[in-house]
Amino acid sequence: MQAKGKKGVIEPKAELSQRQTTMNLHTDLLRRDMDHKNYTSAVENAFKICEQMNTSNLSPRLYYDLYLLLQQCLSVLDMYLRSDYVASGNDLLDLYEEVQGFPTVVSRLYLMCIVGSSAVKTKKISVVVFMKDMIEMSRGIQHPIKGIFFRGYILDCIKTVLPDFTTENPADGNLTNSIEFLLNNFSEMCRLLVRLTQGPRTSEEQIDEQMQLCQFVGKNLTYLSNLEGVSIELYSTNILPRFLEQVLLSRDKVTQDYLYDALIQAFPAEYQLETLHLLLHSLGGVVANVGIRRVLCSLMDRIMTHLKLNPQTERKLDIFQIFSTHITQIVKTQNLSSEDFLNIYLSLSRLVMVWHTEEESYKNMNIINSIIYNYLTNIQTIDINTAKCLNDVLKLEMQKYKVLEAMQLKVYPELLNILPYTLRHEAHRFIGDVIGKQDEKFKSGEEMVLAIRCVETLYKDSQDMVPLSQEELTVDANLFKTVILTSVVEKGSFFEIIKEAKFAAQYSGNTRALMILPTIVSMYLRAINVVENDNKMFREVLVIIKKIKALSPLIAIKCSLEAAGVGSLKGYENTSYFFEYALIVFEDEKELDKNVALNEIVQALASCHVDKNGNEIYVAGCLKFVSQVSDPYLRGKLFVKVSSALFNEKAKQAKLAVVALHKAVKEAGICMVPEQNIELLIDILNVYIVHYVRENPEVDAEFINNFAGVIKENISQTDLPNLQAYYQQTVKNVAERKEEKIKLLKL
Repeated sequence: MQAKGKKGVIEPKAELSQRQTTMNLHTDLLRRDMDHKNYTSAVENAFKICEQMNTSNLSPRLYYDLYLLLQQCLSVLDMYLRSDYVASGNDLLDLYEEVQGFPTVVSRLYLMCIVGSSAVKTKKISVVVFMKDMIEMSRGIQHPIKGIFFRGYILDCIKTVLPDFTTENPADGNLTNSIEFLLNNFSEMCRLLVRLTQGPRTSEEQIDEQMQLCQFVGKNLTYLSNLEGVSIELYSTNILPRFLEQVLLSRDKVTQDYLYDALIQAFPAEYQLETLHLLLHSLGGVVANVGIRRVLCSLMDRIMTHLKLNPQTERKLDIFQIFSTHITQIVKTQNLSSEDFLNIYLSLSRLVMVWHTEEESYKNMNIINSIIYNYLTNIQTIDINTAKCLNDVLKLEMQKYKVLEAMQLKVYPELLNILPYTLRHEAHRFIGDVIGKQDEKFKSGEEMVLAIRCVETLYKDSQDMVPLSQEELTVDANLFKTVILTSVVEKGSFFEIIKEAKFAAQYSGNTRALMILPTIVSMYLRAINVVENDNKMFREVLVIIKKIKALSPLIAIKCSLEAAGVGSLKGYENTSYFFEYALIVFEDEKELDKNVALNEIVQALASCHVDKNGNEIYVAGCLKFVSQVSDPYLRGKLFVKVSSALFNEKAKQAKLAVVALHKAVKEAGICMVPEQNIELLIDILNVYIVHYVRENPEVDAEFINNFAGVIKENISQTDLPNLQAYYQQTVKNVAERKEEKIKLLKL
């Protein structure tokens, strides 16, 4: 049964199905008739196919489904007409005149169109005559949906035979004929579309259907742009003005939105550049709420793509001045959202950077930043999409220019602060990362202040911040460390720069401060050789180390030892205080990881230079604290390290070094685990050998040989292959040495 609606009217989908079934039936009959050369019956069946388009009950979407089937069905007729029909001696011109007598305008015109286009393709009818007939007769279809689809069908039939050059025979047509036909067809389709869109459209489906109809109208522009003879002059003096006239008359948001974009995409960017003023000026006359953002961004993207493909393009226009002037006027007539506003200026920023020289673009970006800042500070709220777009603008500037240049753009830090915390934090991380990758150094306190302002969330909490994990805080602190370390070390600017870094650290909170303050210590220490005032430098370092101690005694010990090492190399007279301070912290702090801290203290002996600085207190402290370690194995290991540190290329404390080794031997004897005992003895043997080679008068070959004998005996009483290998490696290393005295060793 047929699906019925109110009062027995067939439902649209059921009607569509019926008409499609009828089309398919008559297409089969048409094929049969043509195969049997029953051409009269074939044309009648073709007419009945076309009759199915004569309905007012279908929505544009359903009518489009019917239209697609019509194209398939009539393509069968076109194939037969240009082959079998003509081959049988029939005249397409006669058939063209014959079908004009069929009743029903819609059916007759579809049939005329397919027969006429076949006649044109076989040179039986002048294309000029055919275009004239179609222009005149298509006016007979005033129903908007039927009229738009029929005119779209004309385009599909005639697109391959449109003349795009001047010929000697006027009947063959010329470029002017094609342009006039397409513009006339465009105007009529726009007029029909206006009639269709006069009522309110409330559903998404209705808007989609209108977009589909706009695509039919836009095909005229595509075919116009494909005509080879269309010059920039023809476009600017004829095509564009007539296009704008029709589109602006439509007064429909969806239509204007789609057709402007269709024009931009259809014609080359060179044409848009030559007519930029006219095109942009016309946008001031579009209806409110039309997709101005889409149109402007599409136009700017089109120009940018053209520039990338054709870098040699002459850039005689002041593209920024043209766009910014017109955008200012357009914004006054349109109720743009903040997201649309920002997106337009984001696209303009990209275009400016591609079109203008770096110097010109930098000047223009200052203006754009000011425009954006003034706009955003005068609206109540900034939604997330607007903020993301602002973030993109700021990133674009940071990627285009050197770090310092980008940060020095007008209101750059202020724009960063407008961003909500998550995006602001992301932007600050991005800037910190860029600073770390570029070679540029900050040369003054002012530059450091600017850099710190542009990475504020990396070191400072804010009221709108989102809680961060320990890992995230570490990432932030490391990036901030990179920023403050990216500064020149010069006598004139050092204290100015370090002042700003210290000021920032005051607001960093305990977690970040624990990572930032040691970096400031490093900044001081790396400047020691440049800045002459050693006493002031080391005094300030000590103040910072004491602040660090309140947060982490272990890190305070490390920083103190680092300062002691630098002071020792520099010959600073109070270096010993830093060593002693490390020992004081070690002894006083009960919660300290003593093993880790003691290892740091022992390692620092290598830079102690006790023979030069009289730092016996530090050495004695090391030996004292090592003796307090509970595990004999660890005590022995630490005594070995102490010995190595006391007698090397820098330090020559022969007796103390051997005393430490003797203590290590004693600890080895206490170790109850054979593996630990032997491993420690081999460690001690290696250090004895090093002392021997380095001319330590307290060590001789006989002692080493006897000591090695004890080790071999201990190894022989165990089954420990890894330690046997360790000992053999020691023997091999000794054998490879070239010193004459090595020959006295019998390992």
